[in-house]
Amino acid sequence: MDSSKFFEELKQAGKIRYKCFSFHGPYEDFEEIITSYDWDMCQIQYNFMDINNQAGTKGLELAGRLGIPVVIMEGLLGGRLAKAPANVQALYDAVPVKRSPVEWAFRWLCNRPEVATVLSGCNELEQIDENLRIFDTVAPGIMSQDELDLMEQVRMAYLSRTKIDCTGCRYCMPCPNGVNIPGIFSAWNRVSLYDLDPKAEDHLRQVISKDEGAGHCIACGACEAACPQHLSIIESLQSAWKELT
Repeated sequence: MDSSKFFEELKQAGKIRYKCFSFHGPYEDFEEIITSYDWDMCQIQYNFMDINNQAGTKGLELAGRLGIPVVIMEGLLGGRLAKAPANVQALYDAVPVKRSPVEWAFRWLCNRPEVATVLSGCNELEQIDENLRIFDTVAPGIMSQDELDLMEQVRMAYLSRTKIDCTGCRYCMPCPNGVNIPGIFSAWNRVSLYDLDPKAEDHLRQVISKDEGAGHCIACGACEAACPQHLSIIESLQSAWKELT
């Protein structure tokens, strides 16, 4: 069935009002989907740390060129950007205007003209009040170049906390002994980048629940022979597992 006819039938039946989609995946898939139909809206994960992840800035700008409004989810990266580690907070503290990490992150998002609205998860009434205050004061183009430069410095300060330059290519997998190498390295980096409690890290919980920990590593070296980044995987796995557990 023709997609336009399909959506029109759904609208006439009262099952939908608008043609929209929500997206988690690589940019190439996003481009294929968003250019396939005359969408009314799309929803993507986006924040100042995810500019090159999933749809990313490239996808956001494509939606803008197509005239498709964008709703943002994970604007605070699951709350990870709401509390800055010391080296990041030092950058925020050094500028004359005092704003919380939450406000900086939301202002950065709302500065983009392609963004129609930003979804925000709240756990407390005070957070709702803060969000309402922030969103009452923002608009496209709200940030100066100095402020945009600050946010790029903040992004680089986060990235400087990276433990290992694993790209998640998975050339090291499958490990013959069942170790989830990219899963462990992802958890290690995320805990370090965002100053998280390892017990709260989803990737680590999944590794542990599936019994894919570094304790199964026998240092066979198959992973290091396959790694295009030439990482010292065996040594790094042990360091990561010790810190995480």
